[in-house]
Amino acid sequence: MKRILALYPRDWRERYGDEVSDLADELVRMGETTPARARLGLVGGAAVERWRSWATATGAMPPAHKRLVPLIW
Repeated sequence: MKRILALYPRDWRERYGDEVSDLADELVRMGETTPARARLGLVGGAAVERWRSWATATGAMPPAHKRLVPLIW
């Protein structure tokens, strides 16, 4: 699972990487998921986090407080 985490942005990996890797390994060990499903979920999550990182850096994604305003009204 550690190699798949290399797909995530560095800041995300440094903050969450060890915990997510441990959780994925534990879920597989406990039979809650399969190794393939865990890897697929991590790859999908990496794509989302890469997009989020890019969108935030380029200004394509408004700050969180501005995204929530339409949901409140």
